[in-house]
Amino acid sequence: MKTDIYYFTGSGNSLDIAQKINEQIKDSNILSIPKITSTTNEITGDIIGIVCPIYYHNMPHMVRQFIKKIKKANYVFMVYSDAELGLGDRKTKTLFASHNIKLNALYTISMPDNSTRYGEIPVDKQNEMFSNADRKIKTITKLVKSRGTHFDSRNIGFFQAHVYPGMVFKFIYNSLKKMDNDFSVDETCNGCGLCENLCPVNNLTMKNKKPEWHKNNKCEVCLACFDWCPQSSIKNVHTKDDVKRYHNPHVSNIDIIKSSSKI
Repeated sequence: MKTDIYYFTGSGNSLDIAQKINEQIKDSNILSIPKITSTTNEITGDIIGIVCPIYYHNMPHMVRQFIKKIKKANYVFMVYSDAELGLGDRKTKTLFASHNIKLNALYTISMPDNSTRYGEIPVDKQNEMFSNADRKIKTITKLVKSRGTHFDSRNIGFFQAHVYPGMVFKFIYNSLKKMDNDFSVDETCNGCGLCENLCPVNNLTMKNKKPEWHKNNKCEVCLACFDWCPQSSIKNVHTKDDVKRYHNPHVSNIDIIKSSSKI
């Protein structure tokens, strides 16, 4: 029985996980959610897997739109590439149920954070996280092969879930599509155009050899432009200039470009 593994990625973490799951499951393939969303109106399959980051206790907006396109599946599993599930379990189950789709398994895998606020995690810590991720991926693939049921549970209390950061995260999540207002570029930009090709939703254009964000409520906050810029020329209002950028060392910027809806 065929397994289709769909992914959304910016830093490369989710693609790394999707690739490793794909390697361990026979008769499977991986597909980019930005590509599928831009070309396909209905998604069907026997086993469908979804791998993506989790933003503020919720999934990327593009992934929500993708899930709405699923019309038929015999088994569905989802993997978040972040350890902080928060209210994500409830929101994920609610979304699937609202579209009459049965979610059979939900996992989280702790990966290095590409947050603009904190920058790169030390390499030794990254390697530890990757090793732990590999072990959990083996658990996930074993469950998927047997079509088992499992749901990772939230790891925060009532106050954190419903007061802070729960209420704050809900407000931020609703405004994520406007986050490109926070980006700018400095004089170190050499006009290579990589950022334009990386964006999964074609939300920036090179003009006079400098990137310009469209600022039309399309930003997916994947941070691909910020984290993969070879000159670290792209700035964010919430980030110190000397913050280090993170992207997954097991994938390349070409892999991310191939994931975008443009290619």
